[in-house]
Amino acid sequence: MTHQLAILNRVKPEQLSALQARHPHTTITAYPDAASALPHLAKTDIIALWGFTDPTPLLEAAPHVRWLHSLSAGVEQLLPPAVVNSDIIVTNSGGVHDHPVAERVMAMALALAHELPASIRAQDRHEWKRLAFQPLDGQTMLIVGFGRIGKSVAVRARAFGMHIIAAKHRPTHEPLADEVIAGGDLAAALGRADYVVCALPGTPDTDGYFDEHAFAAMKPGATFINIGRGSQVDEPALIRALADGRIGGAGLDVVAREPLAADSPLWDMERVIITGHSAASSHGFFTRVLRQLDRNLTLFEAGEPLEYVIDKQLRY
Repeated sequence: MTHQLAILNRVKPEQLSALQARHPHTTITAYPDAASALPHLAKTDIIALWGFTDPTPLLEAAPHVRWLHSLSAGVEQLLPPAVVNSDIIVTNSGGVHDHPVAERVMAMALALAHELPASIRAQDRHEWKRLAFQPLDGQTMLIVGFGRIGKSVAVRARAFGMHIIAAKHRPTHEPLADEVIAGGDLAAALGRADYVVCALPGTPDTDGYFDEHAFAAMKPGATFINIGRGSQVDEPALIRALADGRIGGAGLDVVAREPLAADSPLWDMERVIITGHSAASSHGFFTRVLRQLDRNLTLFEAGEPLEYVIDKQLRY
């Protein structure tokens, strides 16, 4: 059986040729964007695209699609009713981003623990400044959302001697966590955690998850790190919690509206690190994205179950 795969992203000619050579029974074409692909999708049954793309016009142009693959870990925009209520399989590139994003969490935690923002500012002023710091060893990290990225964070945090609390929608035994809690127990856990990491999937249920009440429940001086979605945080509430000293700092790879507004108070706060939604942007990451797509395409051609399949009802 032959297939047609459309990749909605620029792909280097040598990468496209290598992928095509490994899949001679699948016609593989790359388009720079969705608009340029639309006239060519009549017989396409596989589309690889970013998770922030509206698939509706693509589905209209490609009535035979059986599989949508997200080039990113997120799939928020790929799940309109037309997809959810269909037999279309949706997969993501979660396996590509776990380790780099987890490293970004630890980089932020270490930087804030070791007072690196203050040291860098002192260096900019040519000022020799000796600052005391609180090591991560013995500190408690609460990871809210314990999927692949959350687990990768736990592996690295435990290596630093941290106590790990995993917050999950449906608690299960997790060997990488010292404790596992359900959402109803979150407030108590927030009050014990020195570091709170938001690693939630992007769903309607997680919008505004960290609100005024959540920040008020946090341990005084705690550090908040968000590598989930900006929509999951009530940003004015976070700013107030930082300004009032209720929490001790924040590491933000994502914000509510990107790019962050030039006049946002977050830019100038002493213990805030902002990294411009780049936690997954490690060198060579798109090569790894294509490698994962390659593996799944092999499974699809063989009629075998795919990896990283999204539960369309849960939306992750």
